[in-house]
Amino acid sequence: MQFIVYSGLVLLNPGPGKAWRASGSASVLDGAATIFRVPFRQLMVGVGCLELFIAFFRLFTNEKQLGPLAIASLGTSFVGYSFCVGFTWLGCRNLL
Repeated sequence: MQFIVYSGLVLLNPGPGKAWRASGSASVLDGAATIFRVPFRQLMVGVGCLELFIAFFRLFTNEKQLGPLAIASLGTSFVGYSFCVGFTWLGCRNLL
């Protein structure tokens, strides 16, 4: 029970934060993300909404198997995206 509440509460903080930061005027937000080739602004809004969806899913459903799977898949995608960005910075351009 504690993992359900903690994982939901942990995701409630960065989700709206990402969406709020995406509304800023920094020029980096208009640049394309390395892997998905969409502007960072749209990527941050999308990831923020996904985090909020998973947080509400964790807090307001009693799903015993899909909840941890949603947290694990979100974490795995963050790690995978970080590896792809790192490899791209190192010069490996043919990842996707």
